[in-house]
Amino acid sequence: MSNHQIDFFTAYQYKFNVISDAGETTGSGWYEQGVTVPIGIDAGSDGLVLNSVSGWGGADVT
Repeated sequence: MSNHQIDFFTAYQYKFNVISDAGETTGSGWYEQGVTVPIGIDAGSDGLVLNSVSGWGGADVT
C-alpha cells in the first residue's frame, strides 16, 4: 500500500463592488485578502471624476 499526502490551503476572498452614479465603473470582482484593488470611473465627456470611497459595508469590515 502506498502513502498519499493531501495538502489543504485556505485563503480569504472578498467580493468588491464599485458603484457610482457618475459613470461606468471598473474594479468590481473577487479579491484575495491583502491585495490592492484598482478602481475606476469613466465619466465620458461629462468631465473629471475624483475617486473617493464614501463607505464600506459587509461582515467584519475594519
